[in-house]
Amino acid sequence: MYSVNHVKGFTIIELLVSMLLGLVLMGGMISIFSANQQSYRVVNGLSRLQDNARLAFDLISHDLRMAGYMGCLSKVAFSNFINRLKPSDIDYLMDMGTLFSGYVYKSGTWSPTLNTQLQNLNPSSSADILVVRRTSDEGARVTQAMPNTSADIKVEASISLENEEIVLISDCTRATLFQITNIASMKSGTEYNIIHNTGGSIDPGNVKKELTDDGIPYGEDAAIYKMESTIYYLAESAFPNNQGNTVTSLWRQEGLNAAEELVRGVEQMTFLYGEDTNVDQVPNRYVTADLVGDMSRVVTLRIHLRLNTVDEVSSQGNTITRDFDFFIKVRNT
Repeated sequence: MYSVNHVKGFTIIELLVSMLLGLVLMGGMISIFSANQQSYRVVNGLSRLQDNARLAFDLISHDLRMAGYMGCLSKVAFSNFINRLKPSDIDYLMDMGTLFSGYVYKSGTWSPTLNTQLQNLNPSSSADILVVRRTSDEGARVTQAMPNTSADIKVEASISLENEEIVLISDCTRATLFQITNIASMKSGTEYNIIHNTGGSIDPGNVKKELTDDGIPYGEDAAIYKMESTIYYLAESAFPNNQGNTVTSLWRQEGLNAAEELVRGVEQMTFLYGEDTNVDQVPNRYVTADLVGDMSRVVTLRIHLRLNTVDEVSSQGNTITRDFDFFIKVRNT
């Protein structure tokens, strides 16, 4: 009698089917992982883009809202403003008669024409340039009334001041812009003796040392404020994106200090100036800087920003862009 031996295991067909099913499942898992990774890149890129837009707006809006701030001196009293600085290449930074000014690139040229300092920033022509002028939030109180012919002022050492720094002194009814030619610490560092002689070791220097024209000196009701000017513009980033491509960023220069990169991925930046033509504090028209009739009548600004995700995050291998518009009310007009 013969016994039958049962064959155990998988046939070649069963193995092939199992391998095929495994490949299908693995392909599905890889596809899901790839899709999730792509979604993460997009969501993360858009999140950074929105954060960058908020940061850019916060930085620009803070300076614009403070444009023209000169301590307690009101716009009404601005006719009592004296500029003791010599004419120089940095006049555009110290023009306290204009709260802010803009430069627009049209028809292949900048309007108004950029001076040497602005040209050296290598600004992108895809964006406007904004210059904002103001004084520091806090001032140093004058501790002794000064003779009009004196070239020194005694003030509290409540803020940091340096030689050759440009400052403004004001007593709420008048103000004078001048350059410190020397400074000394007094009374164990609690007081400064500020010298403001004619000239100066660096530009621009002072036309004359007297701070007033009427012979009435500044007294203990006056304070000294640091002059602050800020330039916002777009230029090439110091760092490429994940594909090694050039990125455009928002840059800022404060005074004559080195410019600093603030926000990457800003492609466009334009400003429209809301001009009040009938003196009711309501803008009657929005125009570019070169078409503003009177900058002193600008009461609001509309800022348009176009930002991208910096890195290429889309499924097509491109950056994603978004447009943002903000309105800012100017306080000191």
